[in-house]
Amino acid sequence: MNRTKKLLAGMTVLSVMSNVGFAQDFPGFRSSNYAGVNGVFTNPANAADSRYHWDFNLLSFNANVGNNNASYKLSTVNEFFKDDSLVNKLFPLNNRPANALVALAVHAPSVLFNINQKTSVAVTTRVRGFGNVSDVDSKIVNTIRNQDGITYPYTNGSANNMRLAMNGWAEAGLTVGRVLQDKGKHFFKAGITLRYLGGIGNSYAQINNLHGTVVEDAGGKGKYLTDASGLVGVGAGGVNINANNLNASDFTKLDAGGIGGDVGFVYEFRPDFEKYQNTDGSLKQGKTKYKLKIGVSLLDLGKIKYHTDAINTGLYDVHIPNGEAFYLNTLKGKDINEYNDVLKSYPQYFTPKATASSYRVSLPTTLNINVDYRITKKFFINAAGFISTVKNTGKPFNALYSSSISVTPRYEFPIFDFYIPVAYNSLTKLNAGAGLRVGPLFLGSGSVLSALVDKSKQADAYIGIHVGILQKSKKTKPAPATKSQKEIKPVAP
Repeated sequence: MNRTKKLLAGMTVLSVMSNVGFAQDFPGFRSSNYAGVNGVFTNPANAADSRYHWDFNLLSFNANVGNNNASYKLSTVNEFFKDDSLVNKLFPLNNRPANALVALAVHAPSVLFNINQKTSVAVTTRVRGFGNVSDVDSKIVNTIRNQDGITYPYTNGSANNMRLAMNGWAEAGLTVGRVLQDKGKHFFKAGITLRYLGGIGNSYAQINNLHGTVVEDAGGKGKYLTDASGLVGVGAGGVNINANNLNASDFTKLDAGGIGGDVGFVYEFRPDFEKYQNTDGSLKQGKTKYKLKIGVSLLDLGKIKYHTDAINTGLYDVHIPNGEAFYLNTLKGKDINEYNDVLKSYPQYFTPKATASSYRVSLPTTLNINVDYRITKKFFINAAGFISTVKNTGKPFNALYSSSISVTPRYEFPIFDFYIPVAYNSLTKLNAGAGLRVGPLFLGSGSVLSALVDKSKQADAYIGIHVGILQKSKKTKPAPATKSQKEIKPVAP
């Protein structure tokens, strides 16, 4: 099984086994005012003025698999994931570059509680996994896989920087949310999260500006690359996440580390704030008071420092003269941790370049803009934009989301939510899904409706359980009557 097939098939199986967008985990639910501590992952300012006195997330899963080429229908999803079906569709013979993303998130036990009416604190834990495929040339992949339907010779003149990367890490965070203003029509709150990042593992492969000709050997030895130039590299750090003998204990070996965090702000326009005032002038807790809410957050700031795995890391200038041959079947069936040995064994074609003893992997940083409009007491419409700020051009090992926009109608009640997220992202285009929250249980998908009625290039789902105690508006005693207001008893004659 070649490296690309193993990357895609392995992560696809993992996501299906998890039974659980793209810059949008937990689509629909994340926009709810009753997301509790899970709302902190969207915007740390959500910790303040929560609908809950305290909230505890027991366990929540979210998984996304998406690409720009392969599509499926919900009725035939089992066929889609069989054998080589996914890889064949992801790397079509029409030579379209392949892009794909697998994003897995497990929200482990996390808790949110109020210190006072203005300040709240959350302690969160999370485990995440990412797989990115960026601008990989389908014809080269199918040549290595020895697929039929390709005419030889052909010249590859790709200017794409091809990338394959896998990342896994764990997080532990502390969030503080604070109400800055809660009087009158204008309400402001802010929040910040500081996280410790424990790197589990990272591995990657890159091909830059590959130019060359692929020829079929007349003697039957296979296809070979000639008259070629470019840059190729592979690398790894932490646990070898491509190994065949991984076990659960390997994922607790956090040899790499870093510091990260989020920052966010929320503004609410409350034209009818008087309706929510107690007699002492304070506002009732646990009530949704706004007509319009605007949130802005910068999420996943930070980097994880890995020590380079020297055995499995190498960077090489490619120079294969015209008339000489590098047979591509030497890569067939190899794992990424074997690629470096192959490249080193052909020094006449692959000139090694210096590599650093350590490197830093950026988190998938996104800028999130969220607008929530209250149409009626329980019906809302949410619009959100998610802009990926991380690039992998010079750093092929980085984890990154695809940018997206979404619109989500939502019915919201303290013990029940229902949402229909509709999103467009730069990878899988337009998708529609559905989700709901019933008491402590929430579940949904950002693409299930698309896959049900038509073909979708995205498969995602989430499920989770959280429990909490809702805020109760404090009872205030009427203000004592002044002397002038006291009834004057009549004097008996």
